[in-house]
Amino acid sequence: MDGYYDDFEELDSHFLSPEGLPISEQKRFPKPDYARIWAIASGKGGVGKSFVSANLAIAMAQKGNQVLAVDLDFGGANLHSSLGTSPSEKTLSDFLTGKAKSLEDCCQETPIPNLKVIQGTLGSADAFVLSRAQRAELVQLFKLMPFDTIIFDLGAGTGANVIEFFLQADTGITVFLPEPTSIENGYRFLKGVYYDYLSQSTSDLTIQKWIKMASGNRVSSLIKSPGDLFSAIKKHDPEEYLKLKSALNSFNPFLIVNQTRTESDRNTATQISIASKRYFGAGFNPIGSINYDSTVWQSVRKRTPFILDFPNSNTSHQIESIASKLATHYAKAESYLW
Repeated sequence: MDGYYDDFEELDSHFLSPEGLPISEQKRFPKPDYARIWAIASGKGGVGKSFVSANLAIAMAQKGNQVLAVDLDFGGANLHSSLGTSPSEKTLSDFLTGKAKSLEDCCQETPIPNLKVIQGTLGSADAFVLSRAQRAELVQLFKLMPFDTIIFDLGAGTGANVIEFFLQADTGITVFLPEPTSIENGYRFLKGVYYDYLSQSTSDLTIQKWIKMASGNRVSSLIKSPGDLFSAIKKHDPEEYLKLKSALNSFNPFLIVNQTRTESDRNTATQISIASKRYFGAGFNPIGSINYDSTVWQSVRKRTPFILDFPNSNTSHQIESIASKLATHYAKAESYLW
């Protein structure tokens, strides 16, 4: 495709630190020196993921944080509409194709103080399938930007871009609706993230093969579940078994249930968390629920952020509460090297 780097091989020329060396060759600094990235995903479209992303970004900006919202829904970018901004002259597409020299060139001001946005790519999502190394380098570039919090609004589903950016973020957040199809698709997404996380946590080719078998969930497979997988790993290599069990302690994506109407709806994330702990041996952590609000459509039509349009609504208070919980989560965390 004319104007695009062949297989993005030249994209690495973008990925330089201020010292001019590839970021992968730079020393690691204490994490607080870097922007913290929240990646927001969903198992299917239509669950209000961009609504959650936009309003969480505004809530964090209102707390005095310097915030960047990034539309990483390749091929289906619409985050700017939720933030009340017009299409930008430069988007993430321009950076990925070399038309913009830096991510900073793609930043667009919003009507909200402390908040900027990078609009997403247009056209086919298939045109922007990056390699794992390229995705990691892109995340490192974002971390070097002068923001406190960066929110990735990811695409829906289990594509490679979505799962990789979700895992490489500091915090992964999955949005559900309290409906069977949404729960099923969200659970499928978290399952894909879980097995990809395990695969990246080991270099043992035999174990990686078993992980692939377990993730496929085929009836004919000898390893059909996490329980089968870890039993096989324990017999194969007890040290690697302990290593992977330990790695799961750092695997803790958050869950948000959107458009809740009843107490049962609000308990959906807790039920998913309990079931996942039992099946996967890993906790998916409920961080809050957001009530269904019939006035949301008014903000959508006016292209104005809901949290600004209806600041005193229960829904806005719930969004602010989720933002506060996430901020407190990091405030209590000890500084560490990444």
